[in-house]
Amino acid sequence: MSQQFESVFNEGKKNNEGMIQLLHRLFDIELDARWQKSKKLKRMAIEKENKKNKKDGEKKNRS
Repeated sequence: MSQQFESVFNEGKKNNEGMIQLLHRLFDIELDARWQKSKKLKRMAIEKENKKNKKDGEKKNRS
């Protein structure tokens, strides 16, 4: 990825179209990173909720 970044960056120095392409790629990379983090946080929240529900179910079974 860094080679692609570097080639686009060098091309961007030569013309505006290359710089626009560079900005689009950087934006896509940032969006993907944020989406992956959001997906991970949602999964962690669901797992936490499932563990809580499992513990609550065990408590009800004991009483």
